[in-house]
Amino acid sequence: MNYRQRLTIFYGFALLFVGGLVSALVGQQAIVSNKTAAAEHLGDINRQFASLLDLRMWARLNEVKTLAVIPVFGDRQRDPEARRLLEQAQEFVPMFTWIGFLDPQGTVSIATDRILEGQSIASRPVFQEGRQGEFIGDVHDAVLLANKFPLLPNGEPIQFVDIAIPVESIDGVFQGVLAAHLSWEWADNTQSTLMEPIAGERQKELFIISAEGNKLLGPEEWSDGTLMGFLPLEELAPGESRSLVLRWPGGTRYLTDIRRTQGYQNYPGLGWFTVARQPEAIALAPARSLARNIWVYSLLIGSLSIVGIWYLSGWLSRPLRRLSRMSQQAWSTPETPISSRYRAPDEIQTVEQTIRHLQYEGEQQKKARQLAEQASRRDPLTGLTNREGLRLFLADYPEGAIPNDQALAVLALDLDGFKQVNDHHGHGVGDELLKAVANRLRMELRVGQAGVRLGGDEFLLLLPLPMAQAENIARIIAQKVLFALTQPFELSHHTVEIGTSIGLAIWPIDHEDVLLVLDFADKALYQAKQAGKRRYIRWKPCELPRRKQRGFLPKE
Repeated sequence: MNYRQRLTIFYGFALLFVGGLVSALVGQQAIVSNKTAAAEHLGDINRQFASLLDLRMWARLNEVKTLAVIPVFGDRQRDPEARRLLEQAQEFVPMFTWIGFLDPQGTVSIATDRILEGQSIASRPVFQEGRQGEFIGDVHDAVLLANKFPLLPNGEPIQFVDIAIPVESIDGVFQGVLAAHLSWEWADNTQSTLMEPIAGERQKELFIISAEGNKLLGPEEWSDGTLMGFLPLEELAPGESRSLVLRWPGGTRYLTDIRRTQGYQNYPGLGWFTVARQPEAIALAPARSLARNIWVYSLLIGSLSIVGIWYLSGWLSRPLRRLSRMSQQAWSTPETPISSRYRAPDEIQTVEQTIRHLQYEGEQQKKARQLAEQASRRDPLTGLTNREGLRLFLADYPEGAIPNDQALAVLALDLDGFKQVNDHHGHGVGDELLKAVANRLRMELRVGQAGVRLGGDEFLLLLPLPMAQAENIARIIAQKVLFALTQPFELSHHTVEIGTSIGLAIWPIDHEDVLLVLDFADKALYQAKQAGKRRYIRWKPCELPRRKQRGFLPKE
């Protein structure tokens, strides 16, 4: 494959990949934005619906309350005036299917169209609750009025919302109850009023759900009273809403907005829920169509660009093709003298050989430097970090840089009994013992932690730990190290036993300067030696021995 083909394939695929990636991202962003906008629009519709329901119920409640304070009810001499007032109220507000005044015994004294006059409804909630105070009853089928009004167009009986207000005389004496039956058709009219301006918009539907979760109003495919248990209603407080994508019975996914009504001013509300929904596929159709178009245009532009890259790469690679032909000629017929204009291939080969030679030397030098750097940071006997490695490790803990949740526990170790082993068995056994000690220390370390040999039989363990648990974990590790180093060491020709003394300090708990914390650990180690060895001591300020601060890092 020649340079022109490679150039065309590389840049062609790169262009298609970038174009496809951008198309996918833009398309996805369009879908997300469309989904957000559709959900917000649905939420606005639902909020208006809930507010309009509460506002109209508040208006009806206050209309009845206004009638109740007019001093014509309870005075038999003013019954004609009271009847005329109720008839006019029903005429002005047709949503009132029936309005009546009940005397203190619960008998209908005056009513629109004289319906139920003379009958006692003392056992009905409208009287029992109304005599106690303002009462608004939830939606229910007509009972006493069932045969007084025709069925609804869908064949179902008429439904009411009850409003009852106690009537009192000027001196506060109970006169009776002013009751009104508000036809449930008003809610349907409210829905129609809101949905009519957007009737052409993509299958948006509204529901009213009772406080118990039953459907009160909505599409006819859902029977009134159906329990809508799949809706997360219990999570909402009055006035709260929730927007989500929900799979409804039947399997269709809908953008769904649920809102709990909260009443309006002195109308407390009935705890209803309003629900607005729209099929997700319908809501996102414009964005998905846009995403498909972006893909098509991207592929078309990419294909045309590949053709342009082919011709452009041909023009760019023309000098290289001429050099390639000259090189092939020189390789195939080395005995043929090459004219001066064909010197270029020989020069290119010389440069290539020189670069390869320089590259090889550079790689060897790099490996040598890496080995030298590693050796400079490691103790040659034990393989643990040395003082130079310690300096690099502590560079991550500058003075004053106090972390929020990270601590560094420092364990300073000095072997107990090592000198006797070294004197009795010789330096060879001593060196072997130091290697074995280093191996046991490594077994107690985790990723990111370091073991350091300072020299002789002195070691450091540097343990980055979570701040909240640093104290407990560091003490546990100190105990484990004490136990590990008191176990017999099986060396090549000897079995020896030693111990260790440990000093523990923690940065930045003990001090912000990590070098001082290392010195604190060393002083705590000195205390452990003085206290009888084979133990660890946690450094405390009040226990600071008078010892000269030692240097842990190599001199510059």
